[in-house]
Amino acid sequence: MAEPLTVLQQTLFAELIERALDRQFDSDFAENGNFVTRTFKRSEGTERAFYYYVGYDKAASGAKGRQYSRYVGPADDPAITSRVERFKEIKTARKETASIVAALTAGGLARPPVIAGRILESLARAGMFRLRAVLVGTLAYQTYPALLGMRLSNRAAATQDIDIAQYPSIAVAVDDQMDPFIETLRYADASFKPVPHVNDPVASTVFQNASGFRVDIIAAHRGSDDVIGKPIKMPALAGAAAEPLRFMDYLIREPQRSVLLHGSGIAVTVPEPERFAVHKLIIATRRRDDATGRLKSQKDIMQAGEIISAVVQSGRTERLAQMLLEARERGPAWREAIAASATRLDVKSREIVGHS
Repeated sequence: MAEPLTVLQQTLFAELIERALDRQFDSDFAENGNFVTRTFKRSEGTERAFYYYVGYDKAASGAKGRQYSRYVGPADDPAITSRVERFKEIKTARKETASIVAALTAGGLARPPVIAGRILESLARAGMFRLRAVLVGTLAYQTYPALLGMRLSNRAAATQDIDIAQYPSIAVAVDDQMDPFIETLRYADASFKPVPHVNDPVASTVFQNASGFRVDIIAAHRGSDDVIGKPIKMPALAGAAAEPLRFMDYLIREPQRSVLLHGSGIAVTVPEPERFAVHKLIIATRRRDDATGRLKSQKDIMQAGEIISAVVQSGRTERLAQMLLEARERGPAWREAIAASATRLDVKSREIVGHS
């Protein structure tokens, strides 16, 4: 049974989400540098101070690259001084939010693998979530205590991959794109390489590093089976294609904002917890009938059960009922999958699904 977070933990999560969502990265002056003042003598013998920004170029694996200096303006200009002070506040706030993350993870809440956190931080900064991509899979599950106010089992939170989904129509309609996808990944880990798609060697829907950590791009597909197995171009994701999958359009409809407990907190977009649980019930029946597939199916049921229990205890059963109704109205295959997976839930969760 899921347990409520303490009042302190709920308060910290609320503050962390607000700070993570509100924090804006200055496009001109990255946080990895600092402003300094340099004083110069004028021809008449007086002195005047000027602000310079000392920063570092991007380098692979998150390391500092070549240092550079950029002129900003006179230190006696109130507008420029105000901007410098705001920059200091951003850096201070980052340290404060990092301490909140540390307090939450020290209390037993799931922290993503370091490489996953670094990758998602890099992708977020590059604009992935601004362009309406959605984090799905187990890393999305890790963010649900923040939304539900309930502790979820860390046994169901382990992962060695990142799953990102987007509607193909959105990938085209936003008429914008992030920095090149593979370069963004290599900023977190230089060993990342695109994996050629089996049905289109010039397209990649999977990117993998030297240790086997994967980033999978998924297209929400609801239409002809003709495109299944064929990678779809995703212009907004700058060089990444996506694997079209059934049921994904249901999952990422009406996503929500949450926070991943890495660094100073990463603001991410994730599916609604109730949708996530129902989706897990469905795909648990679609896994391959081999050892790996059975383990994934077991994890699907565990995550669905944890969320359903948390939803019930947090008083969100009406929303769960709405999500179940929407799924069941999609057709008999959806209804059969939900019913089949429900038999694998604990008694209480099974009753909730059956009566909703």
